[in-house]
Amino acid sequence: MRDADELRQTGRIVRGMTPPLFAVSRDQQTGYRTIGDAVAAAPEGALITVWPGRYEENLVLSRTVTIRAHGGPGTVTLGSWQGSAVVSGAAGAKLDGLTIHGGDGDLPAVDVHNGQLTLDGCEITTRGWTAVLARESGSVAMRECRVTNPGGAGVMSTSSSPGVVEDCVIEELKTSAIVLAERGNLVVRRSVLRNGDGNGVYATGHAVGRVEDCEIYAVGKPAVALADDSGPSLLRVRVRDCADAGFHLTTRTRTTVRDCSVTGVAGTGMVVGDGADPLVTSLRVTRAEAGGIRVGGRSRGVFENCEITDCGGAGVAVGGASRPDFRHTTVRDGHGVVLAEGSTAEFDRLDVLDVRGPAVEVHSEARPVLRKLLVSGCGGDAVRVGGRAQGRFDQVEIVDAGGAGVRVDEGAAPTFGEVRTTRTAGPGVHVADGSVALRDSVLAETEEPGAVVEPNGELALVRVEVKDCGGAGVRVDEGGRLRLEHCRVNGEPVTGDRVSHQVPVRAAEVRAPAQKTVEATEDALVELHGLTGLAGVKQDVTALVNLNKMARRRTELGLPAPPMSRHLVFAGSPGTGKTTVARLYGSVLAELGVLRQGHLVEVARADLVAQYVGATAIKTTEAVTKALGGVLFIDEAYTLSASTAGSGPDFGQEAIDTLVKLMEDHRDDLVVIAAGYSEQMSGFLSSNPGLASRFTRTITFADYTSAELVTIVGQIADKHGYLLADDTRAALTGYFDALPRGADFGNGRTARKTFEAMIDRQATRLADLAEVSVAELTDLRPEDLDVTG
Repeated sequence: MRDADELRQTGRIVRGMTPPLFAVSRDQQTGYRTIGDAVAAAPEGALITVWPGRYEENLVLSRTVTIRAHGGPGTVTLGSWQGSAVVSGAAGAKLDGLTIHGGDGDLPAVDVHNGQLTLDGCEITTRGWTAVLARESGSVAMRECRVTNPGGAGVMSTSSSPGVVEDCVIEELKTSAIVLAERGNLVVRRSVLRNGDGNGVYATGHAVGRVEDCEIYAVGKPAVALADDSGPSLLRVRVRDCADAGFHLTTRTRTTVRDCSVTGVAGTGMVVGDGADPLVTSLRVTRAEAGGIRVGGRSRGVFENCEITDCGGAGVAVGGASRPDFRHTTVRDGHGVVLAEGSTAEFDRLDVLDVRGPAVEVHSEARPVLRKLLVSGCGGDAVRVGGRAQGRFDQVEIVDAGGAGVRVDEGAAPTFGEVRTTRTAGPGVHVADGSVALRDSVLAETEEPGAVVEPNGELALVRVEVKDCGGAGVRVDEGGRLRLEHCRVNGEPVTGDRVSHQVPVRAAEVRAPAQKTVEATEDALVELHGLTGLAGVKQDVTALVNLNKMARRRTELGLPAPPMSRHLVFAGSPGTGKTTVARLYGSVLAELGVLRQGHLVEVARADLVAQYVGATAIKTTEAVTKALGGVLFIDEAYTLSASTAGSGPDFGQEAIDTLVKLMEDHRDDLVVIAAGYSEQMSGFLSSNPGLASRFTRTITFADYTSAELVTIVGQIADKHGYLLADDTRAALTGYFDALPRGADFGNGRTARKTFEAMIDRQATRLADLAEVSVAELTDLRPEDLDVTG
């Protein structure tokens, strides 16, 4: 039998050998002189060995073959000055150990339009717009390759066929190392992307895939940029020494970023914008010149276990009406946290350690929620709130602040609970211009007073202890307003308008907010009782208000509040005033201090339920977030538990389950009112075990009587400058008596429609008259009532 050397020289096939073996040599008299000739002669599955040398040709692969450099990597060079060096449409071709040169700037060096091309141990160099392209139905599997392209990108995929780049080095690039566009699908693993003017990874369109265990450095644009609807996952990606941001996420698809790090970049560690909603876990940002994490452009996102160290800008910056959720976040050295521009960020367990300026700054009408905040060492105020911002801070520990523990200015109105300030250079709480509510807290160990209120400031202290502080403990400048309830100042109890002699405030200067609250609450109740009908509703709501009043008084006296749920079911037909009563109920709770704002957010099924998996929870969370501090009114709530008529999934149950969890998470900052027909609401309450325990009280709205409907029409008419004569009122009573009271009866809405129909008929009646008196223009007569309809 002939040996392998002879087989390589003759290029012939030996029957029965697997795989068939071909040889290519430019300098031999036997075998194939070009790689293309060998490919043309080889059957499917053949192995073609190429002897050392440079082969100037355009290689077209149309069948499954393996082409291997006989002398190992670097011994065989394939290149062409025109066209692509390699074009592959084969189902599964492979190049092993070849050096590939592309010379055409308008075409890729390697172009794969169908099937998968495997490149093992290859080196690819070109000056074209991309070195490697996978398009149409093609894909690449690159292992231990090196790609350089001073004229463009490294590897680009626009194909939905999965590809892989593994253990590769992609460097010396004019643009980006990896580009995923259209529906590109690529896994980039254990690779180095470096020395480029563009991105390390750029994804756009609907690209997917994964980047994992990669290192990206010395690139001119964000190391990883995900835009449009792209969604590659980023796992254990290390970014360092780049001229721009580490990660720039503006994709509309939720993407995962896990166990990644950014070190020494000139931009921000991570930028999230344009409504992006990533899931970021265990991100480490160190020495990013422009800051650690910046979220803007109405973005969301969940950030868990992130750590930001020694950054030149804010460790975390949130703006642009964004709503991110941060959990277990640490910011140390460098700068602290900035929350602005109407954002509503939530932080659960935030540690700010040894930062140079303020630890947490809130301004520009931001409304954050921070729980379990620790500030240990900062060069300025620990928490600074201004610019008409609000927000809630619970379980706050402040130690060694270079300024005040809390400073409020520029009309801000935050609330604080369970705060402890120790060894602050300024006051524990300093209210320069704005209002602060502080409860269940300790202000200690400062040479300044524990609390300072300037002329435009307002401070309410409930169950607060001020000890080991300078001066008299609390200082209120003339024009400032202070309320003390069940407090201790330097060991002396102070409550209500009884001010300790150690506090430099005259009793006349102490604000009496309780009277204002009583007056505002009474105004809301007067408006409630001024509504037509609803006698049972008025009685039930008044009882609820009185129960909340007593709960507040018990709390003020240090007694436990009675067990009670403020969530309600409003049962009844449409048009019976449920939304109006819900609005008044929220206003009363706000005046009593139960709710921060008391505003009403009205939603229906379409506002909570989406059409695909996962989106319903997002929509429900958005609705609840808007309602925080007020009332979420769910109209026709029973439709959430009603199953769909089709065979597809009904995501109403997902909305209910999400709602139950959020009601528990925000139990002190949210009231939910579920409204609907009485008979259907029982099914809604039984759809989740947690609903019945949270909605323990049902208020029933009875249909309006005919007399009440006539009164409503009269009120609407009076508001718009019309009059109802006695005979017109009698005609209306008969009209409403005759109306069928089925499920579609609109109650108050029917009254409004009746009034609108009457003024239309009046206009028609008077249209042909040459002269019309004021009385005729204002009087609505029985003939204006459509008794035929």
